[in-house]
Amino acid sequence: MNDGTRMKRALAKLVVAPMLEAGFTGSYPHFRRTAGMKMELVSFQTDKWGGGFLIELASCPSKNIRDWAGQRVAAARVTAHHMAERIRLPKAINRRAWYRYDKSTDDARFDKIAKQALTHLQRHTAGLDLL
Repeated sequence: MNDGTRMKRALAKLVVAPMLEAGFTGSYPHFRRTAGMKMELVSFQTDKWGGGFLIELASCPSKNIRDWAGQRVAAARVTAHHMAERIRLPKAINRRAWYRYDKSTDDARFDKIAKQALTHLQRHTAGLDLL
């Protein structure tokens, strides 16, 4: 099993499972939850070269959704990437921070990074009531 698959499994167990329990729907990499008149969005983005990922958080109206360019998007298909305003985790000054799992060979790194991502997700979504 390659490292990307191992990281995805750790995320499914330690991050996605609590999100689904909290009412999110969807499948990796895009999740959404309707909360009254708004929809909360969480999207995972993998590094195209491998070895890392980041998480983007956004919200939008639950109806009449328009993307950053003003185009209509169906509620069942909207992702955080459609929104102009979004939060990127891990948060960094240079906006180039990623959760990296290719910097170590420790077998425990996948669970450790997934737990770190969950902690950041919970901390940064406290005001958004995502988790």
